[in-house]
Amino acid sequence: MQIAINTDYYTSTDSPQPILKAIAEAEITHLHWYHQWCTDFRYDESEIVQIKKWLDELLIANY
Repeated sequence: MQIAINTDYYTSTDSPQPILKAIAEAEITHLHWYHQWCTDFRYDESEIVQIKKWLDELLIANY
């Protein structure tokens, strides 16, 4: 079964890593990224690389 979630359910502006871990542990298979959607924050290249790394690690750990 495939299950999706939007990250705007959570209003944190802290690190998204704990949220991504919880999503992976719940076996969510698809993610619509909305973390910090209501701020003027823009991800730079290094942050995008780090988020991809977390997603890759969490997917490997849970599948």
